[in-house]
Amino acid sequence: MVDRKFLEQYADMVSEIPELEAKIDRLEAQIAKIEAEGAVKDTVSGGNGGTQHFVIEGFPIPEYKKKRTRLLSVKMSYEQLKNDVEEKVMEIETFIAGIDDSRIRRIITMKYIDGLSWTETAEKLGRYATADSARKEFERYFQRMS
Repeated sequence: MVDRKFLEQYADMVSEIPELEAKIDRLEAQIAKIEAEGAVKDTVSGGNGGTQHFVIEGFPIPEYKKKRTRLLSVKMSYEQLKNDVEEKVMEIETFIAGIDDSRIRRIITMKYIDGLSWTETAEKLGRYATADSARKEFERYFQRMS
């Protein structure tokens, strides 16, 4: 059953997928950079009272493994979340499409799908609508459903 709290999450659910995709892209870019740079070098001083300098070179295995593990974890979370979000979004959209009252469908779509404020929703509704009247129509609809 779709309720008000479920509708309020719609915009956040839809935004989560691109955010996770961006996170995956960043991790992949960081891994690619580590792979492209290959070995890292550093100079340390020591021996003869700190007058000798030594070059230390190696591949940053701990950092590389950490990033690869994180990437796999994020990708697994992404797939689970994507499936869950797509299912919930479809449930919300099916619910809205099944509402007989065109005005309520419009109010819910403008407010929760399009992300408009109650004032913006009322302006688009026209016909002497106010933010309060649009909100109250919505609330009365959900009271009748429960």
